[in-house]
Amino acid sequence: MKFQTNAVAPTTKKAGKAHKMTFINPAISDHQTSKTEPEIFQIWFSLLVLVVFYTSLSQGTDRCAKIDSVSGNSCGDIVVKVDLSKCNGSASQLVKIDTCENNFFTGSVIADNQVITISGKGTSWGGKTSWQEEDLKISYSSSRTEKAISKSSDSGPSVSKSRIEDDESKTENTVSMAEEKGYLTLPKMEGDGAFLVAESTGASSVQTKPSADKATAPIPSTEKKNDFSYLFSGDIRQRYESLFVQDPGAGKSDKYDQLRLRARLGVVAQPASNTLVEFRLATGSGGTATNQTYGETIKGFRNYDFKLDRAYGKLSPFEFGYLTVGRMANPFSTVGDNDMVFDADLNFDGTAIGLEYKSDKLKGYMRVGQFVLEESKDSQTNSDVKMGSIQVGGAWSSASGITVGAIASQHQFGGVKDHAALVTSDFGGNSNASSKYSNNYNVSSYGISLAYDWKFPITVYYDSVKNAEVSDENTAAIYGLKIGKLKAAGDWSLSADSREVRKDATLGIFTDGQSYGGGTNGRNLRIRGAYNFSKFISITISRFTGQKNIGSGDTPSPRDRLQADLNIKF
Repeated sequence: MKFQTNAVAPTTKKAGKAHKMTFINPAISDHQTSKTEPEIFQIWFSLLVLVVFYTSLSQGTDRCAKIDSVSGNSCGDIVVKVDLSKCNGSASQLVKIDTCENNFFTGSVIADNQVITISGKGTSWGGKTSWQEEDLKISYSSSRTEKAISKSSDSGPSVSKSRIEDDESKTENTVSMAEEKGYLTLPKMEGDGAFLVAESTGASSVQTKPSADKATAPIPSTEKKNDFSYLFSGDIRQRYESLFVQDPGAGKSDKYDQLRLRARLGVVAQPASNTLVEFRLATGSGGTATNQTYGETIKGFRNYDFKLDRAYGKLSPFEFGYLTVGRMANPFSTVGDNDMVFDADLNFDGTAIGLEYKSDKLKGYMRVGQFVLEESKDSQTNSDVKMGSIQVGGAWSSASGITVGAIASQHQFGGVKDHAALVTSDFGGNSNASSKYSNNYNVSSYGISLAYDWKFPITVYYDSVKNAEVSDENTAAIYGLKIGKLKAAGDWSLSADSREVRKDATLGIFTDGQSYGGGTNGRNLRIRGAYNFSKFISITISRFTGQKNIGSGDTPSPRDRLQADLNIKF
């Protein structure tokens, strides 16, 4: 990609008041003028072709239903509504529950000359069962299935017969076909890429075609023979990125663009109902970076590295408690899922314990963890660097769709002061002297969120952070807004957040790596929009505008970043 360097006059302008949140637009004439229009045109033209192609794939009535709501505390009182407005049906229609056993239900509705089947497995907690909208699966059958069902008994369509008839309809893959026939069931599994879980039901083989004699074809048993289940998942993201960085202290500004790749592949296994294991590989250098820039460190079409991203086991001996050991996803929550303290790609090495409570309107939890940042073999210096954390949080939901949440966390990083940089020579914006950290970090955060489940979900949130180990440049804050949620084809989302992270508010090597260039000592405004072409394909556009080096005595450095992501997952 083109690289442009422009000289600018050095400035001695100092930062403003230490705790005043202000944002500037770093767009100057150098930033507005680019010499990469042909390359940008090719990239955006390619994205436009993909948009048109996948939008055409997502049209039609064969994938027209959306979950409207689900409620109930047991199989006896579950109520499911679906939105059939795109199927030439009503905007909200009740689903007829055909069967419900062991918290797994199937139901059906008829719209636009096709049978739409809804199924899902609930989660038991405190003697009650709950079903989540994102856990439900929608499948479609042809008009011939509708005719066959209409001839069945008045008690409703036979689930096993409809599964055999469904072999005449379109199926996405062998696993979904086997599920519809009763050989496999698909409960929800935890993890970023939980798309399909195959659970053995004791069938000796998976048939892909129904018996020629449907009237006498044997119906596979749905009796569960063992608890083992597994999941393969992955995703590929190609990112176009345009960056503008101004460094008044050095008297220059840089404008460049680049293409980046992120690829992840993982498997989750559940050998028993209370045991879960996950392994995942990812591109990038690890930590907060899973992107691989084309032609940067690996050139000439050489192969990229694929590194261990996650490897952990999770034990749940009780309904309300669990133990996680290994290299795990961040076990702690944040209001609005914000990434001010911990980047979204960051995984933790160590042990975490969680206790949870959940009822119809109230959810509460407590989590503790001990994690290793650097292990030392020198017993004389006691130079191990570790993080100990505790978090308490909860949420209350009303019948009108309003949810109020609050989270309080404490993260103490031991052994940081007078320690060398933990990642090469990068201090992440933190205070340092003689190539060693100047401070310890005992970071507390308090966040609150308010959500309203309207025609689309709306969430506003605020989170504040303070490091008790220092008295200056020790705070951070973020506030944001989210509208919409990506679940099904045609879904969209918009979000915006504004943050300011002072120099020693938290350990800089763990913060979001995109905002103002990552680390601490910066402020940023991020605006993002996303659209789902299908359940597996989406596009995301993000704009970052901010400043680096905002501390007292520093010379602010404007940063501007534009991203366009094409995401494909399975």
